[in-house]
Order: sequence, then structure tokens, then C-alpha cells
Amino acid sequence: GWGGWGKLPSPNIFVMKSHMNLKALAFLRMLEKNQSYFCLLQLQEQLLDNVLKLKNKIKLSSIPEGINMIKNRVGSKKVLIVLDDVDCSHQLNALAGNCDWFGLGSRIIITTRDKHVLCVHQVHALYEAKELKNKEASQLFSWNAFKTNHPTKSYASLSERAVGCERSPLRPQSPR
Repeated sequence: GWGGWGKLPSPNIFVMKSHMNLKALAFLRMLEKNQSYFCLLQLQEQLLDNVLKLKNKIKLSSIPEGINMIKNRVGSKKVLIVLDDVDCSHQLNALAGNCDWFGLGSRIIITTRDKHVLCVHQVHALYEAKELKNKEASQLFSWNAFKTNHPTKSYASLSERAVGCERSPLRPQSPR
């Protein structure tokens, strides 16, 4: 589905983790810059750090080393791995190359705008998120921008215009 409109609300991930009795969770967001070898190496390190929870950060020297470490150190653990906004197969090959890399009962959730990436990787189950209706899009926008179901009157017109910009890749965030 289109980026930035809430296919994967993060609170649901934590509910899933506790409900399924998973041992670890890794949420990896792909960015355009994650195409480079060095960035994929950093994502492998992040995945291993999130899952293994070692005192010292893991430092990898190559993607093949990261693949071997994921297979050998994570292969016995029941984990939830979320790969968000994957846009090419080499990202999947480096981070979740095969089901046997992870323990029995593990779940790998992949969000992408390119269904072909999933077909090439032979993903077993696909779910296509449907585009939100105007009312739902307005509520999602309001929650992200204002932390409420509906904008105040002073922001109503601006909110309607923002929601009208369908498929906007940017998600509004309120200041913390």
C-alpha cells in the first residue's frame, strides 16, 4: 500500500509480541538511504541487537557475516521481525533471507509498495491494505497531528486539505 497512511500502527506490534509469547521484537524501517551496503550492514546489526540484547553492540564486517550470525544466533528464537517499507529484494535477502533463519512460530511482517519484491522472495501470505475512506483518513490524520479524533475548528479546513492530498508519503507528527 501507499506509504505514510498507517498500514502498521506500532501499538499493534507490541500487543502481537505479548499475545504470541515471542522472545524478541525487531522493527526495522527501510529508508531510501538503506539501499547501500553499509546501511544494510547497520540494519543487520540493529536486528541482532534488538533480538539478542547483548551488553555490547554487535559490529559486523560484512553482510554475509551478518546473515550467518542471524541464522546461527536467532534461528532458535521465536521472534517478531517487522521490515517496514522494503523496496528491493536485496534488503530482504540480507535481513530475512529464509524462514529457517528464525525459530519455529516466528513472524516476519514485511510492508512494501512493490508486490513484486514479495513474489521474488516467495512470501507465503500476502495482505493488501486497502486505502482509507475519507472519514478514516481524517481520523488517522487527526490522531497523528493532534492526538485526538477530530481537529479543532481552527484546524478543520487545513486538515481537510491535508487529507485531500491522497498518498502523501509524509506522516504528520505532533511536537512532543
